[in-house]
Amino acid sequence: MTSVSRSFVLFSVILGLAACGGEVRSPDFTPQLDHIAVNPTPITIAEQTTRQLTATGFYTTPPSEGQTFTPIDVTADVSWSSADSSFVSVSETGVISGENVTTSAIDITATMDGQSGVARVSVLAGVVNSLTVYFGSNCTGITGRADISQDSSARLSAEATFTDPTSGNVIPALTQCYQSEVDWVSAAPETVCVETADSPTLCPGLADTEREPIPGRIWGEEFNDQGVNVTATFTQSSGETATDSIPVFVSDATLTSIFLCPDVAGATECLPGVSTPRGTTVSYRVYGEFSDGECRDVTGLAGEPPSDLRNDPTVEVTPTSATTRLAVGGYKQTSGIPITVAPAVADETVEPGEPITFGSMDSVDPAFCQDPGPYTPDTGVEASITLAATVPEFEDVDAISTVAILPTDVTAIYVCPEDRMNENTCVPCPGTTSEDDQDACYIASGDTPVFVGNGLNRDFLAFAILSDDSRLNYTDNEQLTWVVEAEEADLIPNTADLATIENGDDLNEDGDTTEGRLSVSPQAKATCEAAGVSPCDVIVGAQYLIPGTSTTLVDALTATITGVQPTNIVVTSDPEDGCISSGLGAISIPLLLEVTTAQLTASVDITLLDDNDAPIPGENFVDTNFPGVLWEDPIEGTWDNSADMCVESAFGLFGSPVTVSSTGLVEPNLLVTGQACVAGSIRDDAGELIDPPGDDTDPLIDGGTITVDTLSLLAVTCALGDGFDSAEPGE
Repeated sequence: MTSVSRSFVLFSVILGLAACGGEVRSPDFTPQLDHIAVNPTPITIAEQTTRQLTATGFYTTPPSEGQTFTPIDVTADVSWSSADSSFVSVSETGVISGENVTTSAIDITATMDGQSGVARVSVLAGVVNSLTVYFGSNCTGITGRADISQDSSARLSAEATFTDPTSGNVIPALTQCYQSEVDWVSAAPETVCVETADSPTLCPGLADTEREPIPGRIWGEEFNDQGVNVTATFTQSSGETATDSIPVFVSDATLTSIFLCPDVAGATECLPGVSTPRGTTVSYRVYGEFSDGECRDVTGLAGEPPSDLRNDPTVEVTPTSATTRLAVGGYKQTSGIPITVAPAVADETVEPGEPITFGSMDSVDPAFCQDPGPYTPDTGVEASITLAATVPEFEDVDAISTVAILPTDVTAIYVCPEDRMNENTCVPCPGTTSEDDQDACYIASGDTPVFVGNGLNRDFLAFAILSDDSRLNYTDNEQLTWVVEAEEADLIPNTADLATIENGDDLNEDGDTTEGRLSVSPQAKATCEAAGVSPCDVIVGAQYLIPGTSTTLVDALTATITGVQPTNIVVTSDPEDGCISSGLGAISIPLLLEVTTAQLTASVDITLLDDNDAPIPGENFVDTNFPGVLWEDPIEGTWDNSADMCVESAFGLFGSPVTVSSTGLVEPNLLVTGQACVAGSIRDDAGELIDPPGDDTDPLIDGGTITVDTLSLLAVTCALGDGFDSAEPGE
């Protein structure tokens, strides 16, 4: 297959699409590895010592972003090699070892995808002379003691010096700052825990998560004002050692008071309240003052997420009066607590933030932990509502704030197609830039061309324009109703023959309740042709009933139903490696005979066509719900991606070890081991593979290999396979 969709998948993985920043990334852009940097370089190490190198890959970004690169840590992905391993050897993970004294620097090379980076390493004769432990991660800071709060963490580092074995003089060039290269031991792990590479379950957050330990990271487990020694020991391969200790003191830090503050941009202190129009959402944060005098952001305690804080306190936020006027939504540590002013309804499905812990650098400005005093709302507010935060575990720990509601009315609404690459945003008006009002064409009296593919879905949005000229997304507002009607209703009286639109009631019984989603019938074009209607247009509109009145605001636009040309298909699997385990069906033996499945997804490149079957400029996109995808019967064997075909097993005796449903769900047969080809295709009415027009296209079929074994052997079997999908030529 061509690589347009695969580039989009790769770009999503490598560059993350920066969706939260609102950037629009082109599905036609493929990031390329431009160069690799290896650090540190140059570096001098002592004979019989080791040091970790890191490799950073710099990937190209879309031309719209200029000549920029996205750095990604590829230390574990590159191939490491030494120009002369008898002097400097290097492990598969980038750890170099000084084997013998060098007369010139040895090149250590990291290679991947045709690119390479080099570190120049010299080795001198040196014997470890001293080791000094620092309270800090870069061998800077104090060395006499370390102070941390209970339930918090900090970093230690150790600086090693080396001497010339002949003269005994210190060699400054060999001085190194270590963390992972030394052994860390706490005299009382139950009071002060220190993370080490070989004991990853002793400290908080390591036993029940996938987080890797950070050697030299200390945790205050219990109050201690006498000091607990944490010792670092450095050992050369030749046997010479050096050691040093630092006493760690743990202060008794408990939550003593909280402050409820509007999350206002540019705020330098806790504000007493906020004024906001009806139908808007404002974010709040909770700051806590601790017994050690520090002020910290404790918003993550809301919504009852797990906490490493003593007593595991929780924060509850509720309006104390006129509760129907304020809705407290779901909690999320990164985005604050959403408070929505009526008549809109808060989203209560937002999941809590990550488990909350505090490090030594997690304090905020003390101004956020000071009483802001009473709030004086703006003149003319409809109502002022008190918002309260409490900590049920501590009777006297609470805070209040004021939300004042401004009398803002909806003056108009407008409808637009949703940008496929930027959720909850209209497709920008033609010819506009980011500096323009990119929705202006939908607000104006004229009609903006919108195209929808025959048999496909298209999402539309509705925005309310308020009396203060601000705009709110009203797509799923309970007072708003979506409508669709055939443009030529006298010739096509039953609009459902062309399309239906969703109002949250699953009118077309397809299980989808996404409001504003237009579902075009696969027979829409044929219906228009039979009725002699061209172009095949439907009117998509929204009606908003102003609460407490009989006034209805209306807006609509014309959508033209077009032909559809799929040009490429890419099939992916979840899990990505396509490895699933067979078992005994209803009988499950944990960690031995469990049954798992894989979900296949087809990403289809779509081009919309006009009435002459010519591509419509700009109407190219990727659809992951294309209704024309057919999931082929699985075949025992492995998928050859370069030929887009299955290589059937020469020893196949029992048939495919899996079944594939019409929705792409892959299920294993019971107690089987083997591999199967699974594929998705797009075929014509005669059952033949569609081959899109053009010299650089291939028939529309793509697949991969599903590997099946019992759970106890699955890791071994997967390691011997080539994954779900092999690379295409040129990738």
